[in-house]
Amino acid sequence: DEVLVSHNATLPLIEQGSTTITWTYDDGNGNTSTQEQTLVISDTSAPVPSVETLEDLTAACEITSLDTPNVVDNCSTEVAVSHDATLPITDQGTTTVIWTYDDGHGNTSTQEQLAVITDTTSPVPDLEALPEITAVCQVLSLYPPTATDNCATTVTVENDAVLPIATPGSTTVTWTYDDGNGNTTEQIQTIIIEAIDASITLQTNNSLMANAEGVLYHWVDCNNGNADIEGETNQVFAPSTSGNYAVIISDNGCEEMSECIEVIVVSVEERLEDNLEDNLEDNIIIYPNPSNGIFLIHTSQAIVKVEMYDMAGQLIDIEFIAPFSEVIVDHIENGNYVVRVETDKGVFTETVSIMR
Repeated sequence: DEVLVSHNATLPLIEQGSTTITWTYDDGNGNTSTQEQTLVISDTSAPVPSVETLEDLTAACEITSLDTPNVVDNCSTEVAVSHDATLPITDQGTTTVIWTYDDGHGNTSTQEQLAVITDTTSPVPDLEALPEITAVCQVLSLYPPTATDNCATTVTVENDAVLPIATPGSTTVTWTYDDGNGNTTEQIQTIIIEAIDASITLQTNNSLMANAEGVLYHWVDCNNGNADIEGETNQVFAPSTSGNYAVIISDNGCEEMSECIEVIVVSVEERLEDNLEDNLEDNIIIYPNPSNGIFLIHTSQAIVKVEMYDMAGQLIDIEFIAPFSEVIVDHIENGNYVVRVETDKGVFTETVSIMR
């Protein structure tokens, strides 16, 4: 008679290791018997990459992602693929990435891939041309310019200057921008050193004026070993006695002394006496000059108008007290001004120094 044969296995069997199945034999008359069978599945083959050699990865600055290679396995439909790289890859040169393929059955294989980072682009200065620097006497420090790089967030900036720069005339400074990847760019900057202007001018009122502006002044007595004259630190100096005088200019950390100029001081009384002796009755004398902001106009002429201008030609507000021929300008800054006196015989102008 025919015997019905069956088993308890669920096909296909894919689990690695041993699986025991039970066979059952049935004669159809209520009599059965069983028999066991052991099935062993053992995968010993590692996954195989689809290509023998992976293509090198190249970039100028960084590699931020990796494409997963293809791989096949004799058993698995899915193979776990991983790598040992830390992204992004930014190190210049060659980095070896190791890919690992795991079939989940204890079989793995590895494959190498090269990541090559090569930066060949130099930094680009942010300014096409650096501005020329002009200074009096010396330059003590230089403000570094900047540059932008395709890869580096920080560009190192250096120069070849030897500070302070004090050589009169033109000096060329070379700036070097370094991106740290072996690429550099150079840019030049011109430094011009000017001499201190220590010239002085003897004015018509016998005062001395330093021609340099916006600096520090101290006047000295050349006849007394160039000794400082106490309190004389203005641009204009009006000696009270005849002698030889000079000024020392301090500018940008340097000092320069002017030439000594002889000043012959004539008192107002002497000037008036000379005018009378010479019968110069048409002359006009403004005194004291320099003035602290109040001065007198001495003349035998009839004064029509008195005006005062700064050295830029701007009209200055004044208080003119006619009975005394007195001018009050105690509100203006120290400096030189032009006084214009209009009389019935003409116009007279003189430079007056205001010093307090």
